[in-house]
Parts: sequence; structure tokens; C-alpha cells
Amino acid sequence: MAKELNYITACDLDGVLADSVKRMLRHIEEETAIKKTNDDIKHYDLTIDLSLPRDYIIRAFRKAWKEYEKIEPVDPNIPYILNKLREKSKIYIVTSSVGADKEIIGWLKKNNIVYDRLVHVKKDNDKLNVEADVFIEDNPHLAMELKKAGKFVILLKQPWNIEFRNNGIAFAMNWNELFSMINERLS
Repeated sequence: MAKELNYITACDLDGVLADSVKRMLRHIEEETAIKKTNDDIKHYDLTIDLSLPRDYIIRAFRKAWKEYEKIEPVDPNIPYILNKLREKSKIYIVTSSVGADKEIIGWLKKNNIVYDRLVHVKKDNDKLNVEADVFIEDNPHLAMELKKAGKFVILLKQPWNIEFRNNGIAFAMNWNELFSMINERLS
């Protein structure tokens, strides 16, 4: 009889699993000639670095998700790592992405990413109501809120959250380090 897994790992989608920012920036460049890479984005609030209205940026993210098959994973090892992690933990994809569920599910399937449940929330702060043992995030502001709410959170390094590295939140430089941190908690 299979052992019941009670530990839940909640993974964000954009910026943690899917490099949708890279694809979104390509759409911005095509439409505005503003040429930026992920490394140029120093603030989670993209309006600061792109000097564009929020709804314009959201529209570019929607375009990126409409062609989800072109979005790359943040790390090529994610499928392997999540497979290993799933031996000890349930995997929830918890996101407020502008991508539609069918696009997100299509992307997860295309990239061989295993998960037990997709939780698509309306806004980031709705993640505070999700029951999980660990949250993997790239949003530094939400990571702080999750920590304040007593949740264990690991911030995955991105150029827009590097300044939060030494603020008491667990910080992983990459997916291998992230896996080690979760494995340690599971031992």
C-alpha cells in the first residue's frame, strides 16, 4: 500500500517554474523597441524598470501565455527535481498568473512537470489562504507576507529579488539548492 504524503510543497509558476518574464519581455520589445533581459529587471513591480503601464505589461504576459509552448522552464532540472521531491511531498502549483488554466496545464505537461494540484488564485495575497508546508516564491513582497503569516517560504533567486537575500527568508540560488533545503526539512 502506498504511503500517504502529508507534506505539501507549493510552487509559484511565473519566475519559479516558467520563465514567462523572458517571453513577456520579447513581446514588449517587439511592440515598443524597449530591449530588456531578465537581468535588467531589478524590481518585482515591472512598471519601474519598463516605464510602462501595468495593464500594458499584463497584456504582454497574456500574449506570452497564449504561446505557452515558447516559454522555457526557469531551470532545465525542474522536472527531475520535482519528480524526486514528489516521492516525499505533494506538489501544488499555486499561482496568480494571467495565463489561463488550459495554457498553464499545457505548459506543465509539455515540460514534464509533475504536480498534484493546480491552485489558480485571483491575486498573490490569496496564497496566504493556501495550506502548504513550504512555499517557493520569486515575489519578495509576498514572501515577506507569507513569513509574517507563519509560513515557511523559500525565495528563488531572480534579479528582482536579490536585495531580499539576507532578510530572514530562506533564499535559494537555484533549483538544486532549493531541493536540498526542502529535503533537509523532510528528513
